[in-house]
Amino acid sequence: MGELVEQLLGHVRDTTPVDDPQVQDLVRRWDELGAMFHAVGEQGERTKAAARRMWQDNSAELGRSLPWPAERMTALVGYLERARQAR
Repeated sequence: MGELVEQLLGHVRDTTPVDDPQVQDLVRRWDELGAMFHAVGEQGERTKAAARRMWQDNSAELGRSLPWPAERMTALVGYLERARQAR
């Protein structure tokens, strides 16, 4: 997972377009990993929304336990959303 985060953060840093095929492949891999933590269907969508809200409301605190600064992870989350919308 750490390698995937590093690769994506590199694209964020380099401002790679979100529709770049390599970025889209990394986002697909990210989503596949994330899907293991959420149920399928409406319940899964609710847990995803709750996780997003928790990050938005507590990113500084949650970021302290990550090897990457919260502001970089916040930028990554936004980048992932834009990449998903570009599909």
